[in-house]
Amino acid sequence: MGMMNQYGAAIISSLILFVLGWLLAAALKRVILRIASRTPDQGIITFLASLVSIGVRVVTIVMILDQFGVNSNVIVGAFSACALGISMALKSTMSDVAGGVQILLTKPFVLNDYISLEDQEGTVKRIDLMFTELENMDGLTICVPNSKVVGQTLVNYTKKGIRRIHIVLPLGMDSDYETVKAGFLEVIQQSSKVLKDHPMEVSVDGFEQHAVKFGVYCYCLSEDYLNTYYLLTEKLHKKRIAMGLPCPSDSIQLHAIS
Repeated sequence: MGMMNQYGAAIISSLILFVLGWLLAAALKRVILRIASRTPDQGIITFLASLVSIGVRVVTIVMILDQFGVNSNVIVGAFSACALGISMALKSTMSDVAGGVQILLTKPFVLNDYISLEDQEGTVKRIDLMFTELENMDGLTICVPNSKVVGQTLVNYTKKGIRRIHIVLPLGMDSDYETVKAGFLEVIQQSSKVLKDHPMEVSVDGFEQHAVKFGVYCYCLSEDYLNTYYLLTEKLHKKRIAMGLPCPSDSIQLHAIS
């Protein structure tokens, strides 16, 4: 009878511990995520929230097993052995977790940065334990394993806050260089999105068989890049028409020799 009472008390206390532990884990995660909403670097806070939640639940399980007389040293040893076995079996998963830690410590990007990997690009929406979540230009969600993120060449288009615009316009070989440069420079100088305290330039980028390639260079804020690029491309084309600048010609002229 005493044995039944002892186990009954252990079961009741274990249930109480289980409920309290799970509630505490959820509450701590909510508090940490609430803090994340007030800080610009939400990625590391979200990551820590997951770790804290998992840690509290592991401690709760250890305490529950201790209620049934299981030696805590044995529990810790068993967890260590399980962790080793799991880490060997899930080597790639552990690499993803390690990659997540590396991302959060070195900060090659933060939430809402626009980044490009070797085969994917998009805006960073979430940095989790194993995946970095991107949203591409089509509004699609892309989950990239963290080990792949840290193992590839990464371009961060947002970090500096500005981007250079480069637009190439091919014109006819008989174009007057100075007239073209003056006309195109006027277009970018009149754009409200172009940063006037950064270099603005129109130059000859090269030649094709029947064309001169003029390059237009200027800078804008990162968040204005696409809109400014497309708007300038349209305005430069209209300027070319208004100035009567010759288009490249693919025709071949034949001259008869008498």
